[in-house]
Amino acid sequence: MRRHGAGGRQIRANATLEVAVGDRIWASADGNRAGTLAGALDGSSLAVEDWKQGPNRPHSWVAVAPGRTTVTLTITADGKPVVLGTVTVIVG
Repeated sequence: MRRHGAGGRQIRANATLEVAVGDRIWASADGNRAGTLAGALDGSSLAVEDWKQGPNRPHSWVAVAPGRTTVTLTITADGKPVVLGTVTVIVG
């Protein structure tokens, strides 16, 4: 997962990331299963990026309100989701 700005800093699983309203974050993957990458949100401080032609859509999110959201990233292997990890995003 990466954060827009701050040099595109890479974020690892189980990290906590603090961002401001309006900041954007995104997830990317490479390898055979990269096309199956998915991100589920638990919380209301992030929303899926609305730029339909965005290079990371639907794996990019914008901070829309103060609060906390957990992003769970998965890929699919042998027809089953495999959790890669979670990142907690605190929007201030």
